[in-house]
Amino acid sequence: MEDLPPECRVSSNKVLTTIEALERDAILRGLVDRNSNVQRTAQDLGISRATMYRKMRRYGIVPSSLT
Repeated sequence: MEDLPPECRVSSNKVLTTIEALERDAILRGLVDRNSNVQRTAQDLGISRATMYRKMRRYGIVPSSLT
């Protein structure tokens, strides 16, 4: 499982637009780089923590599954 790229570890069944896929990938990279620290990743991306959680829910991202 850990050999798969982060985008393969999300549970979203929705077909994403190009912009949504880029946003999802940026969130995933940030979480992986910050050891799943949501607050720090949100700061790095320039969004609020609440927005970060909302986007994670939309894309099916579970930080604990990334480590």
